[in-house]
Amino acid sequence: LLLGSTSPCVPVILYFAPQHAALPAAFVPPHTQHEDDKMGQEESERRGLIQSTEDDMEAEKAKVLVVEDERGADEAAWVTYIKNPKNYIVLILVVLVIFFGTTNRVMFKKMLIPMVNYPFFLNQMTSFVYLPVFWPVVYFMMFFTDKITPEMKAFSWYKFTIMGVLDAGAGLLMTFGGAHVSGPMQLLLSQGAIPFTMFFSVLVSLESLAFIFRRVLQVQYRWNHYLGAGIIIFGILVSLSGQLLFPDENASQGTSSSIGGLAIFVASNLPLAFSGVYKEIAFKGEARLDVFYVNAWVATWQFALGMLFLPATTLPGFGGLTFEDVPENLWNGAKCLVGVNSITTGDTPDHCEGAWLMVGGYLIANIFYNIVLLFMIKYGSAALFYVCSAVILPMADICFTFPWIMGEGNATKLSWYDVVGLITILIGLVLYRLISESGSKKKEGEGEGDDDEEEEEEVPIIMMGGTEASTMTVRRPAAPLVSRSVTNVRHHYLSRLGIHDMPKKVAQDTGAI
Repeated sequence: LLLGSTSPCVPVILYFAPQHAALPAAFVPPHTQHEDDKMGQEESERRGLIQSTEDDMEAEKAKVLVVEDERGADEAAWVTYIKNPKNYIVLILVVLVIFFGTTNRVMFKKMLIPMVNYPFFLNQMTSFVYLPVFWPVVYFMMFFTDKITPEMKAFSWYKFTIMGVLDAGAGLLMTFGGAHVSGPMQLLLSQGAIPFTMFFSVLVSLESLAFIFRRVLQVQYRWNHYLGAGIIIFGILVSLSGQLLFPDENASQGTSSSIGGLAIFVASNLPLAFSGVYKEIAFKGEARLDVFYVNAWVATWQFALGMLFLPATTLPGFGGLTFEDVPENLWNGAKCLVGVNSITTGDTPDHCEGAWLMVGGYLIANIFYNIVLLFMIKYGSAALFYVCSAVILPMADICFTFPWIMGEGNATKLSWYDVVGLITILIGLVLYRLISESGSKKKEGEGEGDDDEEEEEEVPIIMMGGTEASTMTVRRPAAPLVSRSVTNVRHHYLSRLGIHDMPKKVAQDTGAI
């Protein structure tokens, strides 16, 4: 009431009202220092968190940059791969090897169907066809190039003779047996050459047989080779069991398999495998031989010495002819080739219509397959060829089932035994090629420098008149490193520029010419 009035005593009352004492300037409540410390700690933690977040962001940016760099490197590598014309050549070769390899196997069976009564004539003719293919190339290289060197001409002729005999025997057995074996079984039985090759390789590696072969083949197989070969044998046995235990009663001559035909076809792997092993022995340590030169001589001896097997046509299972019937059989084979039937009665009468197309198709496929194989080894690799071979096997097996490919009545129905055997053999092939064999064996106590260094080269093996092609590893002593003088280096550099100024005597002394 007093404050709300206008009485003159109000200022007096206010004057005498008690005044609050002022707080000391230096006074701070006790809890304020603790709060400052706490705030400083929180600020430090906040700054640390911000720094950690910034570091994480920088790390993420670095990862992004690394990924972008890797992606850019991959894109650059892909662009480089695409722009490299050699890769296109290899891709085309892969397609051609698969195509001609499949066609080669299919046409081998197709030509045996009309020529079933004339296997010897067919075998000799398919060997002879290679002579006008290889020899013109060899003569051209001999007279117009320097690719056929004196070292090649000095190669022992008797080695070509042995190769020709072995290849002639393999081709003859393959032709006689293949006429009575279905196409899918031919594919599977041909893989039996792998375990036989291993057997002969181990056999000729024995020191006790060195006096026969004059060289010891130093090949050391690994665990995957033995396991792969065992799986291949198991797959072949599975397929054979299906053929023998559950034969197709409605099978035609082109789709059936006889016990005698199966045995002969399996036996063809023996000379075929030993031929590959012997070639590896014969070429070891020799000068580099041109593949056309080698195959020209092998084809010549194969055809010439193949005539020595003519009496085999009188044996049961090989025709059962009399010696008087042999010339007539050869003449009838020539007539069947041009479509003329000679045998009209019996279990296997002639069906020679279109035989020349089948035989011609096989020869073209076989020649091109071997030529493409040479370029595959040159521009690609042996490993790539093995991959193509693994693809060819099931593709050819499938082609045998199509009537529009094999003809009416000659298409084969695949059984579960055939399918399981094919898959098993493919697994064995992949396992066998997983790790390559070792080319040399060190004796105990020998160091790395005790043995002469060797260089290896993959060389294709061409089988004239067959279905399978493979490669072998030829080992030669590595060329020694020759020191080059300043004059020699200068001459080499100037010769690259088209300037030839080295005196002849200096060039001879330094090994330039």
